[in-house]
Amino acid sequence: MIKKPPDKTIEIKTLVLCENTDVLIVKSKLINPSKNLIIGNKTVLEKGFSAIFFEFKRKYYGIAKIFNRNRELTGFYCNINTPIKRFENGYQTTDLFLDLWVYPEGKQYIILDEDEFEESVKKNWIDEKLAQKASKTLTQIIDMVKNDEFPPKSVKEYANKCKV
Repeated sequence: MIKKPPDKTIEIKTLVLCENTDVLIVKSKLINPSKNLIIGNKTVLEKGFSAIFFEFKRKYYGIAKIFNRNRELTGFYCNINTPIKRFENGYQTTDLFLDLWVYPEGKQYIILDEDEFEESVKKNWIDEKLAQKASKTLTQIIDMVKNDEFPPKSVKEYANKCKV
């Protein structure tokens, strides 16, 4: 479950591929993304696409490796969120509104939803400390892209073994 302040929750049906002390890796068909994502003239995220989600237990982000209906990689959707936590009936994280789209080759990016992030801070849906953590995390991921360290090694290694 993804909590989206102030009062929205999103349920995602997934298949758990792997879980260890650091990461939860799940596979899902995108049934109802909050919005389609079109970059240039190419649709890179929409209903019917598939994803392998890497939700980290100690990091303030998750990475989704997105595939179109032809199983072609369209890119990486990086969601700034609280570390994922396991509960009796599943998993939970809280969306911190900032997102980053990274092109398939991992060398270019686009920052997404800055307006939603600013609104959430202005309306106190997330507190100042959490907002600073979200901004810092976004900068860290951008630095990974700029330093040719994206996607992280663990994502590369596992994602190359996965089929969607």
